[in-house]
Amino acid sequence: MGNFLLSLVIWVIDYIVRVDLGFSIFYVLPVAIMAWCVSPKAAYLLCLFAAFQWFIAESARIPPYPVEFFLVWNTFVRLMFWLMVASLLAELKASYRQEQYLASTDFLTGLLNRRAFMEALAQEIMRSRRYGLTFTLVYFDVDNFKQVNDRLGHATGDRLLQTVATVLQQILRVTDFSSRLGGDEFTILMPQTDLPQAKNVLLRMFHELAQLSSKHEVSISFSIGAITFISAPESADEALAAAEQLMYSIKLKGKNQVIQEVYGRPVGGDQPK
Repeated sequence: MGNFLLSLVIWVIDYIVRVDLGFSIFYVLPVAIMAWCVSPKAAYLLCLFAAFQWFIAESARIPPYPVEFFLVWNTFVRLMFWLMVASLLAELKASYRQEQYLASTDFLTGLLNRRAFMEALAQEIMRSRRYGLTFTLVYFDVDNFKQVNDRLGHATGDRLLQTVATVLQQILRVTDFSSRLGGDEFTILMPQTDLPQAKNVLLRMFHELAQLSSKHEVSISFSIGAITFISAPESADEALAAAEQLMYSIKLKGKNQVIQEVYGRPVGGDQPK
């Protein structure tokens, strides 16, 4: 609505100034804002609205156009120019969003990549420190994943990782962040999630992931370590290192477990049946 009002203000000035001054360039501003900030369709509609306004303003010029065809033609040319501006900006924005998506996404699974996840974790630590919010960080990997690649091929291994990502996307909330750090290692950030809430999600996730083993000739399982931070750690690197260390401690205990800790003091573990 604001861009239509801006277009109307430009038209009022254009209409009041009866001498033949070029005001058509100023209509580009609301069209560009609409194309970038709202939507291409809204920008195209504004182009039609601006063309109509310009036509009315030019019709009131003194002296008027000697031939009506010239007025119609000039209106059409300006309309095409504004539509071209709107179209180019819409394409530029789409390309920009695609670049942003590719820069923050793991190419294989569609989850966040390491850089984007660490940025989200750093932001959550800042929120936790400022507002005293609790959050849970999960670190896990696929046990015996190398055997899947060696015996069944890397294509099968890739499909397994993609299936793991699908399970995460189905179980986690829209406010949670999931990432493939690399290889068969995954992380999850659950903002404003305490120990009991995280436990419910983790047990369900463990159960769903365990079903994947029956689909492969190699026996696979998952070692899942989760830390609930009731106070903010010093940095995202420190938080991730703590969760990673917990996950590797599961490896030493025989793998195929979910273990939860509270930041600074362990509260025991759960081995789903």
